Amino acid sequence: MIQLFQIALLLAHTSSFTHHVRVGRQRQTSYLQSSPHTITSTPSPHDPNSNIHTLTFAPLPLQSLGSPPITFKSNLIGRQASSSVLTSQASTVLLTTVCHAPPRDSNIDFLPLSVEHQERFSSIGSTSGGYNKRDGRPSDSNILTCRLIDRPLRPIVRPGWTQDSQILSWVMSYDAKEEIETDSGCSSIDVLAILGAAVATRLSGIPTIGSTAAVEVACFESGQIIVNPSKKEMAKSLLRLVVAGSEKGILMVEGQAIDPKVEKVDKVEKVEKDVNSTASAPPQTTTVITEATMVKCIGAAFTAIKVLCAGIDDFQKVAGAAKRDDLLNSRDPLVALKVKELYSEEVNKCFSMREGKEAQSVEIYRIYDHAWETIGGDGAGSIENAQKNDVKLSVKELMSKTMYNMAKDDNLRVDGRGFGEVSGASERSCVYQAERSGKPSAAEKGGFRGSSPTQF
Repeated sequence: MIQLFQIALLLAHTSSFTHHVRVGRQRQTSYLQSSPHTITSTPSPHDPNSNIHTLTFAPLPLQSLGSPPITFKSNLIGRQASSSVLTSQASTVLLTTVCHAPPRDSNIDFLPLSVEHQERFSSIGSTSGGYNKRDGRPSDSNILTCRLIDRPLRPIVRPGWTQDSQILSWVMSYDAKEEIETDSGCSSIDVLAILGAAVATRLSGIPTIGSTAAVEVACFESGQIIVNPSKKEMAKSLLRLVVAGSEKGILMVEGQAIDPKVEKVDKVEKVEKDVNSTASAPPQTTTVITEATMVKCIGAAFTAIKVLCAGIDDFQKVAGAAKRDDLLNSRDPLVALKVKELYSEEVNKCFSMREGKEAQSVEIYRIYDHAWETIGGDGAGSIENAQKNDVKLSVKELMSKTMYNMAKDDNLRVDGRGFGEVSGASERSCVYQAERSGKPSAAEKGGFRGSSPTQF
């Protein structure tokens, strides 16, 4: 591991240079940057006036030596999209496209982003044998992958982007046997899907504030940490961690602890013990991931993420489309000042109400409506050409700031509870057992057991 870290440092301090290779009548340009990645450009076979750009990453810090490189190709397939990227590692290939269109409603004040990820049957050389010969509805695994793609991408889109945006991720090729049996298999499909979407979004016309990337982390009993492990390596890991972030920080952490020592026993094969039997159940161990171990894993992931983000930023300079900043919804700073001047006192009174959540919600909606009638109207306090979304966002920001100050200065929540105070709760037991037996349960005899707010 020390040698691997030294190699990564050596690559990180390599001086930048540009190398030109002439092959026949084609000219290939290779850019070796200060980070361990390479960018090449070749003439497109479809259009001689455009180029196909390729970004290739060498093994990342703390990644196993001999791991296949991750490659991104732009402008090869799906050239009519805002951006298209072909992500490949070993025999696994994913196609990611990004498109955007004008919003369906001018009053939208959020990012209408849809993500679809599909592991196609054709990627493993198979065809559905049912009535429908095409791929059906997405599986639970595909839906979870869509969520993993969506989470780290939304924060990097600049505020004010309300265009209908779509990200499609398709697994085009996958060799399951090779990935499981070899130590040099590809990374997780989830990680490659996140990376493909991150690169495609960065190259598209969608305005972003930077790049994002994701890696998978494995941790073993010896304390060794591996970034982007193969399937065979992950099978021996105590932890599966998917971390996404930018150069400035972590945006998402998703994972689970795995104990390879515990054998899974099928419920059907489990033998019920006799009442008089003295046999005891085999002891089961539980994997304990300490806080220090988790911090090391996230730190290793963040180091690799920064390397990936630096490469994606360089790739955007070579292959990126012009950002459509002209489509961003601009905001009038006078609206926010007017909202703060007119409604600061009313918002403070609203969050000081103790009549219940319903009464407080009615007051919040009243403030929203009154702010638009006042600022967007023709009377005193109005602003010319004020937009409804601008007024709504300004009121929302004022309320959020007020709640933050209440928590920071007064240690209070909006309903008046302190940080060490829990709301009332009630519970009822033996509900299903009573329904089956037809007899009143203990809960029915004694009624509900409730609790009032308790101070820790």
